[in-house]
Amino acid sequence: MFYTIFDGYDNTDIFNSNSFRPDESDNVKYFPPINGINKDENETGQYPKHFQDVKEKKYCDNLLNIIKKCNMFVPDFDKNLKLKTMRLKLTLWCFIVFTVISGIELKAQMTFNGSSLYGNEWITAGQSYYKFYVSKDGFYRLKYEEMAASGLPVDNIPANQFRIYHLGKEVAVLASTDAIMKPGDFFMIFGQENQGELDHTLFKDQTDLFNPYYSMFTSKSCYTITWSTSPGAARISVINNDLSAPVPKEEYFTNTERKVFSDTISKRAIGTGSFIRSPMYDAGQGFATEKNTFLTVPINFTGAFIGPNVPKAQIRFWMVGKGEDDAAHSCDISLDGVVVENEKFSGNKVHESRLALDHETLKQNYNLGITVDRTRNEFDLVSLSFIEWTYQKTYKFQNARFARMVIESSPIRKYLELEDFDGGAEIGVYDVTNSIFLTSTRENNGIYKITLPPSVKEREILVFNLSDRKDVSQLSEMKLIGIEKSNINYVILSHSKLMDDGTGKNPIEEYADFRRSPEGGSYQVKVVDVDMVYDQFGYGIPGHPIAIRNFFQYLRNYYSDLKFALFIGKGLENKYSRKYSSEYDQFIFIPPFGYPGSDMPFVADNNFIPFCAYGRLPVINATEVRKYLEKVKEHEIFLQKYSYTPENREWMKRIIHLSGGRPEDAASLQAELETMERVIENNQFGADVTTFYKLSSKPVTTPDLETIRSLVNGGVSMISYLGHSAATKLDFNVESVYAYSNREKYHVFLAMGCYAGEYYEPTRSLSEDYNLAPERGSVIYLSNSIAGQPTILGIWGSEFYKLIGGSFYGKSIGEAIQQVGITLMPNSVEAMASQIVSETFNGDPAIKFLGNNRPDLLFDPQSPKIEPGQLYASTKSFKFSVDVKNVGVHYKDSVLLTIEHQLPSGVKKIVVNEKIPTPAFKSTHTYSIQLDGDRSTGNNILLATLDRDSKITEGPAPDAERNNDLVLSNGDLGFPFYVVANDAQPVFPPEFAIINQDKPTLIACNGNTLASKTQYNFELDTTEYFNSPLLKSYKTTQTGGVVSWSTNQSLLPGKVYYWRVSPELGGSGNRAWINSSFIYLPSQSEGWNQSHFFQFTKDNLEDMVIAEPGRKFNFANEVIEFRASNGYIELPSYIRPRIYSGTGSVMDFQYWNHYNFNFSGIVVSMFDTDVNQMRVNVTGTDGGSFDDAHLLAGMPFYLFKTDTKAEREKLISFLKSIKVNDVVVIHTLRQKDLLFYPEEWESDGPENIYSLLNSYGATVVNELKTKGSVPYILTYRVQRPDYQVKEVIGDLTSEIELVNYFELPRREGNTQSTIIGPAASWDNFEWNSNELEVPNDNESISIYGVNQNGSEVKLYDAFTQQNQDLRSINAKEYPNLKLKWSTSDSLKRTASQLDFWRVHYTGLPDIAFHPALLFTKNKDTLNQGFPLKVEILAQNISTKDMDSLLVKFTVIDSRNKPVSSYTRMMPVKAMASLIVSQTVKTNSLRGACKLFIELNPNDDQPESVKFNNVAIVDFFVRRDVRRPLLDVTFDGKRISDYDLVSNRSKIQINLVDENETLLLDDTSLFEIKLEYPNREIKKIYFDQSNVTFTKASENTSTSQNEAIVQIQGDFSQEGVYTLIITAKDLNNNYATETANLVSFTITNEKSISQIYNYPNPFTTRTKFVYTLTGNELPAYYKMQILTVSGKVVKEITKEELGELKIGTHITEYEYDGTDDFGNKLANGVYLYRFITKDAAGKDYSKYETEGDKFFQNNFGKMVIIR
Repeated sequence: MFYTIFDGYDNTDIFNSNSFRPDESDNVKYFPPINGINKDENETGQYPKHFQDVKEKKYCDNLLNIIKKCNMFVPDFDKNLKLKTMRLKLTLWCFIVFTVISGIELKAQMTFNGSSLYGNEWITAGQSYYKFYVSKDGFYRLKYEEMAASGLPVDNIPANQFRIYHLGKEVAVLASTDAIMKPGDFFMIFGQENQGELDHTLFKDQTDLFNPYYSMFTSKSCYTITWSTSPGAARISVINNDLSAPVPKEEYFTNTERKVFSDTISKRAIGTGSFIRSPMYDAGQGFATEKNTFLTVPINFTGAFIGPNVPKAQIRFWMVGKGEDDAAHSCDISLDGVVVENEKFSGNKVHESRLALDHETLKQNYNLGITVDRTRNEFDLVSLSFIEWTYQKTYKFQNARFARMVIESSPIRKYLELEDFDGGAEIGVYDVTNSIFLTSTRENNGIYKITLPPSVKEREILVFNLSDRKDVSQLSEMKLIGIEKSNINYVILSHSKLMDDGTGKNPIEEYADFRRSPEGGSYQVKVVDVDMVYDQFGYGIPGHPIAIRNFFQYLRNYYSDLKFALFIGKGLENKYSRKYSSEYDQFIFIPPFGYPGSDMPFVADNNFIPFCAYGRLPVINATEVRKYLEKVKEHEIFLQKYSYTPENREWMKRIIHLSGGRPEDAASLQAELETMERVIENNQFGADVTTFYKLSSKPVTTPDLETIRSLVNGGVSMISYLGHSAATKLDFNVESVYAYSNREKYHVFLAMGCYAGEYYEPTRSLSEDYNLAPERGSVIYLSNSIAGQPTILGIWGSEFYKLIGGSFYGKSIGEAIQQVGITLMPNSVEAMASQIVSETFNGDPAIKFLGNNRPDLLFDPQSPKIEPGQLYASTKSFKFSVDVKNVGVHYKDSVLLTIEHQLPSGVKKIVVNEKIPTPAFKSTHTYSIQLDGDRSTGNNILLATLDRDSKITEGPAPDAERNNDLVLSNGDLGFPFYVVANDAQPVFPPEFAIINQDKPTLIACNGNTLASKTQYNFELDTTEYFNSPLLKSYKTTQTGGVVSWSTNQSLLPGKVYYWRVSPELGGSGNRAWINSSFIYLPSQSEGWNQSHFFQFTKDNLEDMVIAEPGRKFNFANEVIEFRASNGYIELPSYIRPRIYSGTGSVMDFQYWNHYNFNFSGIVVSMFDTDVNQMRVNVTGTDGGSFDDAHLLAGMPFYLFKTDTKAEREKLISFLKSIKVNDVVVIHTLRQKDLLFYPEEWESDGPENIYSLLNSYGATVVNELKTKGSVPYILTYRVQRPDYQVKEVIGDLTSEIELVNYFELPRREGNTQSTIIGPAASWDNFEWNSNELEVPNDNESISIYGVNQNGSEVKLYDAFTQQNQDLRSINAKEYPNLKLKWSTSDSLKRTASQLDFWRVHYTGLPDIAFHPALLFTKNKDTLNQGFPLKVEILAQNISTKDMDSLLVKFTVIDSRNKPVSSYTRMMPVKAMASLIVSQTVKTNSLRGACKLFIELNPNDDQPESVKFNNVAIVDFFVRRDVRRPLLDVTFDGKRISDYDLVSNRSKIQINLVDENETLLLDDTSLFEIKLEYPNREIKKIYFDQSNVTFTKASENTSTSQNEAIVQIQGDFSQEGVYTLIITAKDLNNNYATETANLVSFTITNEKSISQIYNYPNPFTTRTKFVYTLTGNELPAYYKMQILTVSGKVVKEITKEELGELKIGTHITEYEYDGTDDFGNKLANGVYLYRFITKDAAGKDYSKYETEGDKFFQNNFGKMVIIR
């Protein structure tokens, strides 16, 4: 394709408007007219009016015409421009235009009459148009009166300036005048019905249209009248019928007859069972006959000219076969039964057949037969769209009133004589070819004579009775859509019927206004009436889909931001709308594109790749629009309306998968859904998918339906179904949408099956039911309108899932569907392409999944659990698992998970601190948690936190950043668990107690309250070694809880006693002792004391120790670390002997300052470990060291020469004199080239330097013998063999280093007591010490208050007095105290000694369980519903009274779900008891359960000990799995399905359960619905006036657990009703696996069936069966028994028979075969009849049944055989 831009004056003729016709050129692309540019070829275009230069003006004119012909925008140039400037600008603009044209892709325009068009090219912007419709071929007049009334300016515009258009072309018009019209004037045209002219444009290959003579959409053609400033070009000339010089008359003309078939739509269908159909228009599509193996069509050659030399008659017809595209078809073509041709063709392409017949032998009538040869294709069928026959016909017309003739061309006139034509006095003759009109007057002989002028073309002549002209009566102005460049991004296409709700309000505009609002997305919305689209883009043909497709293709040029197209209004496929438009008018608003129905092609290019998102609301009235709009509003503002909670976010990630189908399909369907599940669970969506499988052909069970209903009502983001389906049902019997209550939590329903999205039928589909139901159901329903294939559907579904959880996360669902098409359509197989195109989008395409664009991480409050479920203090570790959820977007990242273990004391420690992958939705994490033995006994909490390091940015802020802690559903922070002390712990007297009562009772408690019986051992002694002569012991065997020993032991005043207790573990001798102590001070108040060695060892000693054997306090040693280094002094980095300790140097041989010694030797340094100081060489020569220059005095080292034996002896003597415990450091000194002669040392005799150092532990020193005078370091401690000797040897190239340490007592330390208390009040403190050496020793006491949180506050600081009043301390603020004794000795480093310290206070009570005295439990295993009953004794085991006791009862079911309740009991005096009892309902429990009974929970009142407050009762609930029994009766009788019943029947539903404890007292156990004959389903509510409910507890008619529902019927509709009952017991056991269905029939007409006796024959007795309808009982009836001769032998009266009942029944009365006198009748055949009359004496009509054939004249036969 190329374009040439001509410049210069010489080429202007080329641009003449007549020589450049883009509509006839292949290389011109059309662009739309913009800014109202007039396209009329005779107009000059836009340019300044003052142009004078003709050539410049002409050139500019033609440039403008070129641009206009290409429908391109013409810029508004300044009108004052000079001509030359204008020419240059236009030339440049032309260049730009064609550059743009050549560089952009063709839009998906239709091809019509050989041109690529949008259908609006014939319209001139700003021009007015009026339209009228034609449905049949014929002549039509537009009369002046009608035109004037419609608003046409006929009084101002000359008639010759009016033009009439059809299909975008000007049509020929016969005008009664060319001047201004007056009354009586008219225009006349030949109007033609709409056939297939525009249908062709829907096909890629336009030859694929099967029926070109019967439009697939409507027979209506639209004609449009407008006007211009110049005369119309198409005018019919009126000529005279010149009979003055007749020529020979014509004998015949070419006549064509045609039969067009429209029985059904022929549609290409391939695949197994020919079930695959595409919504795209494909080969052989169009109306035709039904497909068949044999077709016959009568053909009539009426009036045929018989003779030689005449063109042969032709028969032409189009066929299409059934099957695959390569299927072979073979048909025998016969005439009158004689096969004249065999046609072979293949596939679905249209096949044309022709037969030629000789006119000499032509018969008038034939029967054309088409017989399918099925020998090669046993399933072959064919259909026929039309058949036409063309022949030469005489001018005899058999009284026809209209004729169409084709007459050959002729250079001379033609003369015709028409015979037998019913034309009246004068006929009209219209030469269509030459636009000529004349009239002919009937001759006396009835003949019409016509002379036609010469014609160079074969001409078509129409002859008609002038009285058959039709006057146009409805002429209306066309309203055109204003379209210009804008930022419109949302287009709503609807129908005027929906734009007025009857009150003048427009719900479509209301919808648009919402979408324009900020809440609705701030879209730029344009609303368009579909009728305007037909007019402007489909030549006015109503209901034609090409107009809608053209419209959206056209919009692409103007609305570059177009994102969404929403069709509001239901539409029908053309198989319904074409032939039944009036019948189904309520469903016809906007048509679908194809058949099967589809909307996507409207907004797709020629490759069917969508360029914007689309959706449809298949509504049929304004109410449905508004109801859906309300749902959209609720959906869109949900996140703004509701405050943040995880529950309000979590549902947005839930998806339900439903799998339906036959058992043999289950595996493939399941595989596809599992693939989709993996996709959506692991991408950004991070869905929580719950799948329900239908694995049998049976209906889905009621529990599954209840679970689904519960999920839907709680909110799900999407429901995806895969399986068999139809438009009105899925093969997974989901409930009616009215069963759901999910208002504001609307979902997307994705139905992947066959025809599940087929809402283009004249019924309401499941898609419509779910999506248009107000206040419930879905807000988008996605499905396909064709048959689906699991693999294709799976691929499509997975791609959709990838997008909504990937690049289209957070974008609209419509855009995601659009992208599916963009991704999958290119190069897709036909099945996939059909799936993409057939996807129906029921809903607003701009709707998005609600969600979060940031992660939102939290713990599932229902998920924490521990394993094992019961923890004991002896348990080493346990498993803790918790679920982490992400209710926001999922990005692959990691998050820090931290778990702290809070002990009963309040101490916290981190036990888990690790990075975990951020979950897509939920992940389970399990950790092993270590217990701390007895420290863990009691109530523990695991505090879990996510993102403690704040690395994850969560949303919505700030709420999502505040929910990272584990908070249980009851609001508790952290996961609590209880650790049972499964050993016995001393409780009273409490540890370190001061007691003032002799012969105490020792009380211990086993926290495992209900532990099995075991032996407990007590011991009492004055030493913790329990080995003194005063040792006493005791044994007792009992369960857990309180264990006591009344010692009866007289105590020594002032003596500390130790006692301990242990259960017997695993056999004799295995004990786990736990110790305690107390002091007996009979004259002092109670309190706390430490005064003995073993007691002090329990304290926290800082920098102090107390140990055997001295049992004295000492300061702990501190570690003094030092580092010695050495090297060859001559090295450049000042290497030398040095020692570092603490923060600096303590010895440094700085040779460069003043040590000018010209020798090498030994340097000795010593740490005085008594004072942690280096020993000083006072004189510089102390100990015989060398210092002849007197420079080393006061230095911390001693220098020795070793070059002679005498000098070496001085060193040995010095080393031997060093003080015991000193730490010695020896450096060799090597400088310059001087030596210290180590190779000579050994020659000094047995005692030499080597032998001495070896005796101190040195070994490496011996290497000096061979290595010579190299650097060396040695450290050792004098006479301390326990000290680690270290040494290192080097060379002359590098520095060496050695690190060692020594210990010495500290100068100070302190002792901190154990926690004292808790106390009710504080009294005083006293203490005493000894061995305090003044002034070097100091000591003091500090007292700290410990609050409820365990925090310590110093109350008394460093006092020395021996008594301190404590009464000012608030025990409520500080229930515990801690003491601190500090002591120091700056000189000797020896500690003073603490004799005792004591705190006197009033203690707290202690309540504990004492099951050894009382514990009862009615059963270990209970049937569900049977209550658990427990009693247990609680005792105050202290000397303090307790206030009213609060008791907490917590039931934990098998799923670890706790339910708690509380009871307040009476006060408990010191050492008193009370009984705690509880009854637990087990209705909702099952499996292994626990009852936690906790005394004084949550520190309801202060208490001294807490670990003994819990009793754990295990029990097992045996689940009730038996179904209750359901019984349904009508008027007290059970019926069979479809039995007749009275329309006033009383329906009674009885539900009986064998579980006598769980009474059926709740109406929620029933769900009752009634399906009416019109298929409407209504729920029956218990508050209806005609419904009564009798609870089982109020049912006095039986001793069973039985509930009764009674429904008083009032059934006005006739037909079959179905009662749908779901019933269950309190354990959710359903009476039936699926809903119980009872169908019954209502007939309101009074009638009675024939009466049948049963049994028949009979011997002794027989009863009578009848069916009675209506709602009234007969007023009179009787039975007659007759002999076969007609004699009445027995009459049975109404009173004997008893009352009849409506419905089918059998009488209680039994006939015994006797006559009126009681005599037995003889064996044989007898007749009987039943006579019934109403109150007016009229006979009842007969109710017909199958058995009527056994009756004659209403007489039946009975047989007696005795």
